[in-house]
Amino acid sequence: MKKAISLILVIAALTALLTSCKDDDISPVFVGCQDYISEDKLNIRFVSVSPTTEFKNTGYNIYMTYYADGGYNETEDIGQPCEYTHEKITGKDADGNTLTYTSQELNGAIIITLVLNNVQIYSDMEFKVVPYYMTEGGEKIEGEAVKVYYVNGALSRITTDTADNVKNFATSKYYSDYFGSLYRFR
Repeated sequence: MKKAISLILVIAALTALLTSCKDDDISPVFVGCQDYISEDKLNIRFVSVSPTTEFKNTGYNIYMTYYADGGYNETEDIGQPCEYTHEKITGKDADGNTLTYTSQELNGAIIITLVLNNVQIYSDMEFKVVPYYMTEGGEKIEGEAVKVYYVNGALSRITTDTADNVKNFATSKYYSDYFGSLYRFR
């Protein structure tokens, strides 16, 4: 069976997130996402950075709102603790070249990712994403909530409650069997 896999290569501009983790901020910071479509399902990797590696575990709280049957519906928290953290992740550029993103390049000490696979595609979808980590002492440190919008399975925009000046995305590229470029805030 042939897989239809779509990737939108974008760079979002959010003035609230000009830099990721600042020296005086202990909160994790959402830095972007990667996605592709396989067998008419959306697969998304949410990417954040933490300013520290001193934590018990990491994760995301994620709430999805979608339009179906003439109205908007909201899910329970579909986020979860993360199994792994990364010093680097990879993606592809529009020409198919492999790109590597390190935690230092993303202005953090470590990269936190969470993948949601086989998400049903709706005409209008919003993911409210909150990265977090648990300290050794049991305190939950949350980052700023970010909203990631999809229209018919295509990334539309990414916003925060403090900044809503983002670009709409139009560039697309087709790949197979992997996540592509990181849609990064600058």
